[in-house]
Amino acid sequence: MIQQHYLLFIILNILISPTISQIYDIDFEINTHDELKFNVMFDVTNPINITEIKTDITNQSYIPSCVNISLNSQLCTIQLNPTSQSEKYTFNDVNNPTTQFKKFVTLKNKFNLKIESQPKTRNETIIKFSGLYFQPYPPDFYYLTITTTNLNINKTFSSSDGKIKFTSPTTFQIDIGESVGYINISMIENTYLSPICQLIIKDQLLNQLNLNQIKSQ
Repeated sequence: MIQQHYLLFIILNILISPTISQIYDIDFEINTHDELKFNVMFDVTNPINITEIKTDITNQSYIPSCVNISLNSQLCTIQLNPTSQSEKYTFNDVNNPTTQFKKFVTLKNKFNLKIESQPKTRNETIIKFSGLYFQPYPPDFYYLTITTTNLNINKTFSSSDGKIKFTSPTTFQIDIGESVGYINISMIENTYLSPICQLIIKDQLLNQLNLNQIKSQ
């Protein structure tokens, strides 16, 4: 019985003991329209081999392309897709399979913002948007806030409380209620100090809007 208890104690210690990844830091570059690059720094005495990067919310699997840039660092690149977003990324190193390095990554550059539809009558109150990398990380990280001004009345919508509804990874909408004339729109992501974009709706003009890139501040 004593031997069994001792064995159980050893197993529990192995399970709960902290493990240290051979990767000690990862620096990310600002994302482009379809790429994300990062510099992986690791223990020079134990080389790494990152074969896969997984995400926690969208449950995606990226296969990185990596090249050595020094004895203890690699430059890796992954190809982004329309469902990519700011979230936690886990790096699988096959040379050290028992340890994993995890990091929150922010896709700061936004692309292809469009107004898909807008109110045309008093009975229509929904503004629909589309764009890449606007999807928030729930519940309160990297959330999106939209402020509208119409007839000197300000309204605020946030993805953290469901007032901005994402109908897909690339489309989202707000219900502005009754409006007349110009509608000023400002979008802010909570990782920014200033708006990531500012728009003005006037009749049909906004249907022609196409912001190809919204750069990080």
